[in-house]
Amino acid sequence: MPVSDAHEESAREKTTGTTLPAEKKHVVQTFGSEMIRAFCDETGLRYATDEDGDVIISFGYAQARDCALKVYAFASGRSHSILSVRIVSDKRYRTVHAPALLEAINRFHCDRRWPKVYAKPTDNAVSLVCESQLDLAMGAHQAFVNDFIDNAITSANSFWRYMREQSITGVQDEWRDEPTTPTTNSDGDRKSTRLNS
Repeated sequence: MPVSDAHEESAREKTTGTTLPAEKKHVVQTFGSEMIRAFCDETGLRYATDEDGDVIISFGYAQARDCALKVYAFASGRSHSILSVRIVSDKRYRTVHAPALLEAINRFHCDRRWPKVYAKPTDNAVSLVCESQLDLAMGAHQAFVNDFIDNAITSANSFWRYMREQSITGVQDEWRDEPTTPTTNSDGDRKSTRLNS
C-alpha cells in the first residue's frame, strides 16, 4: 500500500534521500505522466513503464484480499489530461459465476462510491477491473495527484477484501481446493499429486 500523505516526505527521504520542496507540491502545473512517476518516487513504490510511458505498479499476493494486484496509472484522453488508474488482480472467475459477480459488484456500488468496478470477459473467464479517473485539464498540484492515486489504490484494495468475503470461487481457488493423494516418484520419494475428478 502506498504511504499516506502524512508520510510522503519521510518515505521519499528514506528511499531517495531527497524531498520535493513544499512549494512545488502545492503549485498547480499541467498534468502529465511525470506526475504519476513523481508519486511513485515520493512514496517509494517500485514501478515499471510500458512502451507508452504508462506506469505499472505490482503488489504481490495478500491473504486479506486473496490476490495480487497490478496498477496501471496513465494519462488518457485526446489531450492526455485525464488521470486514469486501472487496477486488475490475478484472480479470474468462471463465466458461470458472472451473475453472482455482477450482484456482488452492485452491492459494493450501493455502499461505496469508489472505485468503479466492472466485469470483463477474457478467454472463457471473467476478470474484474477497478478504475478511477479524474479530469485534470485545468492542471493539478502534485499533492492532489498523489492523494488521488493513493485513494484509487486503497479503494481497490478495499474492493478485493470485500470480494474475498463474498466467497465466489475463482479459477485459482479450484485447484487449491482439489484433494491430493500421496504417491511415490521414480526415486521412491513420496510426493503429493492432485486428484482429477
